[in-house]
Amino acid sequence: MTSKTIIALAGAGDLAKYIVDAAVSHGNVQVVVLSRSSKDWFEKRSPDVSLHVTDYSAASVREILDATGATALFSVIHTFDAAVYLETHRALLEAVGRSRSCRRFSPSYYAGNIDDFPGVPRFYEDAHQAFHDEMERTAGRGGLGLEWTVINQGWIMDYVAIFEEEGRYGDKSYMKSAQTIWSINMKDWTATIPGTGDEPATFTAAADVGKAVVALGVTSKPWPKHTYLQGEQTTWNRLVKELETFYDRKLVDVKYRPLDQIQNELQSLTSQDDLAHVALLQTSEWIALGGQGLPQDAVLAQRDKYFAGIRFQTVEELLAASAKGRI
Repeated sequence: MTSKTIIALAGAGDLAKYIVDAAVSHGNVQVVVLSRSSKDWFEKRSPDVSLHVTDYSAASVREILDATGATALFSVIHTFDAAVYLETHRALLEAVGRSRSCRRFSPSYYAGNIDDFPGVPRFYEDAHQAFHDEMERTAGRGGLGLEWTVINQGWIMDYVAIFEEEGRYGDKSYMKSAQTIWSINMKDWTATIPGTGDEPATFTAAADVGKAVVALGVTSKPWPKHTYLQGEQTTWNRLVKELETFYDRKLVDVKYRPLDQIQNELQSLTSQDDLAHVALLQTSEWIALGGQGLPQDAVLAQRDKYFAGIRFQTVEELLAASAKGRI
């Protein structure tokens, strides 16, 4: 009997549920979920899923990795606090570096084209990108001797079917609403589109991200440093038309925010500005720069090499699925 691959997840949030679902569906994967507290959904999901409470210290994480025999650790921890992000991910990296069983690590990044736009959105610069650069110096040969990859997928596509208020869950996706930084206000049915709306924009279903993480966890092929996942590369202008057609409703209002206007406002920010507004501006800059659009050569090459068994959904396909139930 073939033994199951054991992967570990740091974080028990929305995206982690899709990774767990993909692992359970795979049938030959067990998932070790790390969390600061008990989470009923994960504890009751499947015999192949175990939840382990940790303080995220290197010693605690290493003990869990070695006790379970996990071979890869994927972080899905999301925070806007750079200090918390760095402290946690340094501990995760140290834990993997000292682990007997786990020699692969993927920190939480989940953004866009970091080859051409590293550290964008700006709230990634002092956290995600700083850790990426630190890991690149210390994790490979001559350092900790680890294999690592940073996963990026553009915007999560699920938001085209989420109409709830900010931070609330609907009945279609595990992802909670992100109305404050999503360019289309699905509740008010208005849009403020960064840039011209014709910049390349990648969207990927959260369920497909989950499948891809599992595929990386089980593959014996060497990981790329930057992994790019894509459901569809389109533009925000085309997305607006697609939503209007699917929902049979013209948007009440569509406005555009030019890149220079966004950057001028970013330059004038002070420490007193609302953090949600700052995040919106920084995300808008990322979109207007074209950083949401992934490098197509890498997307296609990696899809053939690592993800041949995954059919990544287009926006049209995900919308159709949302009409029938959960996505």
